[in-house]
Amino acid sequence: MIELMVSVGIISVLMSLLLPAVQSAREAARRTQCRNNLHQIGIAIHSFYDQHGYLDTTKPLNAILPQMDHRPLWEEIARTNEASGNGEFVDLSALSSPPSYLCPSDSLARAGALHLSYAVNARPAVGGDELQLWGKKRHFRDISDGLSNTAGFAERLVVLAEPVQILQVSEEERRRNPLRVLWMPLREFGPFEMPELAAHSLSAEVRAVARSLGVFPSHLFVFNEPTYNHLVPPNNWPFMRDSDNVGPQGPSSQHEGGAHVLFLDGSVSFISNSIDREVFWALGTINGGESVTH
Repeated sequence: MIELMVSVGIISVLMSLLLPAVQSAREAARRTQCRNNLHQIGIAIHSFYDQHGYLDTTKPLNAILPQMDHRPLWEEIARTNEASGNGEFVDLSALSSPPSYLCPSDSLARAGALHLSYAVNARPAVGGDELQLWGKKRHFRDISDGLSNTAGFAERLVVLAEPVQILQVSEEERRRNPLRVLWMPLREFGPFEMPELAAHSLSAEVRAVARSLGVFPSHLFVFNEPTYNHLVPPNNWPFMRDSDNVGPQGPSSQHEGGAHVLFLDGSVSFISNSIDREVFWALGTINGGESVTH
């Protein structure tokens, strides 16, 4: 009996030592898969550009579905958009995102839904619309900062709930998942006060008392695609001005220490949460003239 108890004890100790290593190995594999997903998106973006001569920056992940070998889904979404535009009832339950659009580390991103784990860089046009990637048909010649120094996409966690369900999500649950909802600052900021709002949102005191305002929709292919911006480094709480969805909304992920960012040359970098805010800001502009690398 004593020998059995000793053996069981040794096995328990070994299992306790092995479990963290197994979990670490699994997360490493998920992180690699996430990086590969973004790399595939980068290849598809360049394939789209070669075929059409421009970057579609408003619904790019929808636009490149044929280049991602998902043309049937692209056609179905087009029919759904047309039906919605005609005022017809739109049933989205039959549509689901490609696996390559889902980060395996995101615990809420699931197959069978129109979730997206990756968002397009929609840096607010602070200093002029010419600095911003999102919202126009862009050409590579517009990006004078260089494709290798200009972010195009990054990870963003799936939202906690649909907008119509946000009131059903408890305050406690929102506080447990602060990166999955949008928070409202303590005072209103104007359209030219984005840097001030960013600094405001980074304060621990502000986060302690901020209140939730709403979320981005999950049915992103049909109505919107998720966006992020470079006002704050990765994995900081997303904030928005009252009455609209403009504000500091950086990349977010469940990878430890940072998030993946896809640059317009097709390269993928893991950007640390501790990156200098000014450097991260510079990586979000298309022609700001900053001399930065990642």
